[in-house]
Amino acid sequence: MEYEIHIKNPERQYLQISIKINTQGQEKIQLDLASWRPGRYELGNFAKNLLNFQAKNELSEVLNYTKTSKDSWLVDTK
Repeated sequence: MEYEIHIKNPERQYLQISIKINTQGQEKIQLDLASWRPGRYELGNFAKNLLNFQAKNELSEVLNYTKTSKDSWLVDTK
């Protein structure tokens, strides 16, 4: 996996995060966001802070996905 993090407007306190994933020919992949807070013994709902979630292929075509839980997505990579 390769991650890129961009801060276009620091005063708005938003990050743009891009992740490149080699699916190795899988037709679907599951993406999970951690729910544990680092350094604490409690769960956090970090997914509530995500805006404009998108999945795209190498040609920048939008892929379909299903949100399977509060912090998991199943992406159709066909």
